[in-house]
Formats: sequence, C-alpha cells, structure tokens
Amino acid sequence: MSETVQTKDNIRKHIRKWQSELTPDWITTRSRNIVERFKNLDEFKTAETVCLYMAIAGEPRMDTLIQDCWKMGRRVLVPAYRKEFGDYGYKALEEDTDIIVGLWDVPEPDTNEWSVVDSSKTCIAVPGVAFDDAGGRVGHGKGYYDRLLAFTKDTTSCTKVGVCFDFQRITTLPHDEWDIGMNLVLSESRVTRG
Repeated sequence: MSETVQTKDNIRKHIRKWQSELTPDWITTRSRNIVERFKNLDEFKTAETVCLYMAIAGEPRMDTLIQDCWKMGRRVLVPAYRKEFGDYGYKALEEDTDIIVGLWDVPEPDTNEWSVVDSSKTCIAVPGVAFDDAGGRVGHGKGYYDRLLAFTKDTTSCTKVGVCFDFQRITTLPHDEWDIGMNLVLSESRVTRG
C-alpha cells in the first residue's frame, strides 16, 4: 500500500481485500506468533484482567490466549453488543460460557451479565483494520471500539494493545479527535510502543 496519506475508507478497502484472500492456515500460523508475543508483554504478565476479542474473518485469532488466561487464573472479558444502548460493553468469558453470534457476526458470550473494566492492572487487546507505529488505529468505521475504549481512556493502568498482522501496519494513519490511540501495536513480527 502506498504510504502517502490516504482516507480511512481507502485504507479499509485495501486491507479488506487482503483479508479476503487469507487462508485459515495462514491466519492460524501468524496468530500463534501474535499470541506468543502478547504473552511476553510485561503488561500482560502483570495483568489481573485481560480484555480480549473473539475474532471475525481476517483477524488474528486469540483463542489460545483465552485458554492460557483461564489456566493462569486471569479474568477474561470480551466485547458484546448492548442492543438497548446501541454499542458494545464487556462480558466475562469463562470456560463453560456458551457463545452466540452477535451483531456483525461477532461471537460473544450468551449471558445477561455485564462486566466493568475495574482492575488496576488490565491489558486490552484491540483488533482493527490498520494501525501505525504511533498507536493510531483505523477500525471498521462504526466507532464501536472507540466508544468501548473511551471508558478506559483516562485510566493509565489499562494498557491498550493494537493486534494485527504485519500487512495491516501503515506508516501514518489519518486521525480524528475521537480516535482512541493504542499504547502498543503488536503483529507477528514486532511490537511497537505508541
């Protein structure tokens, strides 16, 4: 992708084309590398709560990290759609939690209980369409993750980690005032601090 300034819509279109061509084996192999890098982050090692996500097509899969968190006794939260508010919140994900398909085909826990990110040590994995090394993020264009992260924006103890494949890294992304930046960006080959 040309590293010149592009619109968010053009970036989304370009990256989604790449994502549509990914094979399950390609995603699985690179997701393993991403999970290993994530587990080596100091911010993850000291986290009491880990906010992860349940991947949709073309996103790095976090399934093994979710299982590792359970083994470590970590509290795991994942986004779920709050229909009554028209946005996302967090729900606890435990080993015996049933999963349903939510809005935009996003898997989510089938529970009625909502959770709050209240731990002084929380590490949040954030998917996106594209990221830059300064912590900038382009999402899917609906603002759901920015609103979800707005609740942690002023909490310095929460670490926001943008999770992506290498091809989703762009030198410089356009930025709007409502965009929530990442503390780190992690892909299969490297980690950068925003």
